[in-house]
Amino acid sequence: QALKARLNLPERFVIFVGALYPPKNFSRLLRAYAASGPDRGYHLVVAGGTERFLAAHEVELSKKLGLQDWVHCVGWLAQEDLATLYSMATGMVMPSLYEACPLPIIEAMAASCPIVTADRYGSAELAGDAAVLVDPESVESIAIGIGRLLDDATLRSELIARGRRRSAPMTWESTARNTLQVLEAL
Repeated sequence: QALKARLNLPERFVIFVGALYPPKNFSRLLRAYAASGPDRGYHLVVAGGTERFLAAHEVELSKKLGLQDWVHCVGWLAQEDLATLYSMATGMVMPSLYEACPLPIIEAMAASCPIVTADRYGSAELAGDAAVLVDPESVESIAIGIGRLLDDATLRSELIARGRRRSAPMTWESTARNTLQVLEAL
């Protein structure tokens, strides 16, 4: 509740977490969200971004789409606050055009936050069956994915359970152990 008050968060929202630059596909995400979020009463909370990029193109697009009351930019957050934000969100939307190792997907799964993400590259590989996978080049596909997540409580519950199982072995300790094994093998 303290974080909700401090960030002035709406009751119902989905989140986007990360820096805003072209591969993150934020323009398509905004268009898809405009077609699927406000009509259902869900806001979009953006955690991360860069002021220069936000101040230019994305804020203008948000205004053009009539989303100024629906999109909330909270900036970069401390890790503890970010974990709380994930747990408060109805879901996370991350339709990146490509990702090498999308840490927000692991974080969201570990915090019981269901995910809509791209059906390719690192996003699909990491999320597996624990996310709604969408074509990141299609605004319609992203909008349908967001709609499925928001409309289907059973699907959200299934994704949360799958995400917990999938993220459980993905700890910093196991990463360090596996890295050490590779280095020792070399």
